[in-house]
Amino acid sequence: VRSRSEVIRKFEEEIVQAGKQEKVAQQYLFDHLWLLDPSWDRVTGSEQLELTLTEHLKRACPDSDEGARLDIAYRTTAGRHIVIELKRPGLHVSANKLEAQGRKYVDALEQYYVEHPDFAGVRNKLPGIDVLLLVDHVPDMNERQHKSFDAYNLKFVTYTGLIGNAKLAYQGYLDVKKQVGRVVAVLEKL
Repeated sequence: VRSRSEVIRKFEEEIVQAGKQEKVAQQYLFDHLWLLDPSWDRVTGSEQLELTLTEHLKRACPDSDEGARLDIAYRTTAGRHIVIELKRPGLHVSANKLEAQGRKYVDALEQYYVEHPDFAGVRNKLPGIDVLLLVDHVPDMNERQHKSFDAYNLKFVTYTGLIGNAKLAYQGYLDVKKQVGRVVAVLEKL
């Protein structure tokens, strides 16, 4: 837990507050996926850094003139597929741009699964896909955008929220350990 607290501190102070480039934050999160969710600490074998799905996007959306490169992608033990898109700390991005990017990732992944139906035991059923957009600030959104974000399972996570939640997840353990340490010290004196 102490080492995880140090990882959280480093991410907050040396990467987010320092406004490091997206690539630095991306690699750090890839190495420590549990920062996004403590249950992801045992993700092994399915995580991928910078997964390129441009050819699948072109088949799914022939009019698209863009590519699709996922910052971080992995599959949960429950079979859901998670895409994590990072925006540089301090950068403000519009809801329209984030929506278009998230939809592009979902379209490309769905096309990939259509072409590879037995991938990860899917067997002709598209898996659930969640896109987490790690941003500095949640942009203002209208009702249509909220509905579209929900329909495509696009969710915002802010750097501040990520750090706060990571601290909360491990602070309870540290508090209990501190209390137990005091009790043990008293018992040892007896």
